[in-house]
Amino acid sequence: MLILIISTERSGVVYAVKLYPAGATTNSQDGVTDLFGKCLPVLEEMAQQNMPLLVHGEVTDADVDVFDREKVFIDTVLRPLIQRLPQLKVVMEHVTTKDAVKFVESCKEGFVAATVTPQHLLLNRNSLFQGGLQPHNYCLPVLKREIHRQAIVSAVTSGSKRFFIGTDSAPHERRRKESSCGCAGIYSAPVALSLYAKVFEEAGALDKLESFVSFNGPDFYGLPRNTSKIKLSKTSFKVVVENLTGSLFYVQVGNNATVADLKREIETQQKLPYDRMILILGTDDHRLMMKDDGDDGVSLVDYGVQDESHIYIFFDPLDDGSTHRFVLTWPDSLLGLA
Repeated sequence: MLILIISTERSGVVYAVKLYPAGATTNSQDGVTDLFGKCLPVLEEMAQQNMPLLVHGEVTDADVDVFDREKVFIDTVLRPLIQRLPQLKVVMEHVTTKDAVKFVESCKEGFVAATVTPQHLLLNRNSLFQGGLQPHNYCLPVLKREIHRQAIVSAVTSGSKRFFIGTDSAPHERRRKESSCGCAGIYSAPVALSLYAKVFEEAGALDKLESFVSFNGPDFYGLPRNTSKIKLSKTSFKVVVENLTGSLFYVQVGNNATVADLKREIETQQKLPYDRMILILGTDDHRLMMKDDGDDGVSLVDYGVQDESHIYIFFDPLDDGSTHRFVLTWPDSLLGLA
C-alpha cells in the first residue's frame, strides 16, 4: 500500500485518498473500521507525499445519535489524527455542523479545509419532515438544525479560503429513493451553481462566490486553477403549463420564484383559483408534485425547474359538503402514453 501511495502521488492522475468509515453512507459497507490500527502507516506516507486525505466525517457507532455523528468523529478521530500527524492535509467533505466549522477554523490554514454542499447551505432538518416524509431531502450526513445551517452559511460567505465547493451530488433511481428503506443522496448537479449563487446573493457576498467555487479548492490541492469561464445570468425563464384538456400556455417567472409565485402568476394570467391548484412537474423519468409552503416556500430551482420545463395543472375539488365523487382524468402525456 505504501508503494501504491508513492506511485500514485507521482502519477499525476490521482491527487487524494478518500476515507469512508464502514457504513457511513450508501455503498460504504466495506469501508474503514479501524483507522489508527490498520491505516496509520499509509497516513504517515500520505503526509510525507503531501497527499490530502478526504474524509466522510462521521462515526457509525449504533449508540451515537445520527445528528451527533459528525461532532463525535471530530472529537474521537479527526482531532487526534491531526495532533498525531500535523503535516497531513485533510479535507472534511460535506460538513454539516457549527462544530465542524469551528474545528476547521481552529486548524493551521493550508492543512485542514472543508467542502460544503448546496443542501446543507439551504435546508435544515425540518425539510425532511415538512408536509410528510421527504425522501428527496434525505442525504448523509443528514441535514441538521437551523443553527448549524446558519454557521455554515456564515463560514462559506465570509471569504475564508478554508471552505470550497463540494456538491456530493448523488443521483438515484426514483424507486430507490421513494421506498420503505430509501437510500441517501441528493441529486443537485444540474442546478448546483445556481443554488450556491442564491446563497451568496442572499448573504450579500456574490463577490466571494468565484473563490469558493473556483479558487479555494485547487489552491488547497496545489493544482492549477481552471482557465475556462462560466457566466451566471440572473434572468427570468418560462415554463410550459398544460391543463386537463391538453391546452398549453407559457408562464414567465423570475429565477428565484417559488411555487407560490408560479401559482399567483397562473392565477393572474389565466384567472384560475390559486388555492385549488395542484402542480405536477414532468421530467423525462418521473413526475413530482410541487408543494406550496407559502410566500417563503420551496423555490422552483430547488425542484429542478428550468427554462421550458413542463408543468401539469390540476385542481382540488370544491369542498361543498356534498357526497359527490370526483375522478381526475390525467393527460396521456403525463402518463407517458402520448
